This record gives sequence, structure tokens and C-alpha cells, in this order.
Amino acid sequence: MSIKEKTPVFTPVHIGLFGHIDSGKTKIASVLSEIISTAGLDAHPQSKERGITIDLGFTSFMLDKYLVTLVDGPGHADLIKISASSVEIIDCALLVIDINKGPQVQTGEHLIMIESLNIEKVIVILNKTDLFNGSIEDEINKTRGFFGST
Repeated sequence: MSIKEKTPVFTPVHIGLFGHIDSGKTKIASVLSEIISTAGLDAHPQSKERGITIDLGFTSFMLDKYLVTLVDGPGHADLIKISASSVEIIDCALLVIDINKGPQVQTGEHLIMIESLNIEKVIVILNKTDLFNGSIEDEINKTRGFFGST
């Protein structure tokens, strides 16, 4: 038996996390990651000091026959170019929205980046529902309306 026959074949999938600052992108990445090692997330010293993502962070996990790599980018407006650099390496985007605030400025800017490079697979996550007191169904409809208008 050759080495190729013994080595499992995994299909790599690169997923980018996008959204306005404080929407919960890094938390989503840490929860989704099988190895809850966020060593590659917010590793920049200023990330810890300022409490925001400064640079791209990477974490990965296995899902069936897929090696999923999550690419966590900053949501701060001043760091939009860093997030933009991740768009060229991803296969799918997770667009994270804080349900308490709805789509915000960076949500729209990230969506423009995603669309400009023809990333066709976009999953919208309404995050922080545990802190929300309104109707989740109403917020889902408002969010659909936002995306229908873009």
C-alpha cells in the first residue's frame, strides 16, 4: 500500500468571517472551531490591549472530509483593507450581524467586498440573540429586506 493510499484526503474550505466591529466574529470562530484554540485569533498584542481584532486570524477544524479554515478579519472601519485582503483566499463568507443593532456601515462595506470578488456563498448569522428582547422573526425579515435592497 502506498503512502497516498494511507493518507486521508481532505478537501480544504476557507471561510471568511465578516461584519461590523463587535458583532461577534471572533467569538463565532472560537465556537465553531473544533480545537478551541484561538491562538491564531487576535494574536496581535494590540488586539489584546484594545479588545479588537487588528489582523487576520486563522483557526481550523475537521468536518467530515473537509478541512475548514476560518479567516477572522477586523470589523473596524480603519482596518477595512486587512479584511479586504482575506476575500481573495476564501470560498465562502459568514456575514455576522449583531441582532440588537442590525446591519451597520461595515456590514455593507464587507458585503461590497464579498460581491466584488464574486464570493457566491454567503451565510448571514444573526448573532447575540440571547441578549435580544424583540421578535427574532421580525429581525430576520428586516435583515432580508436589507439584503434585498443591496
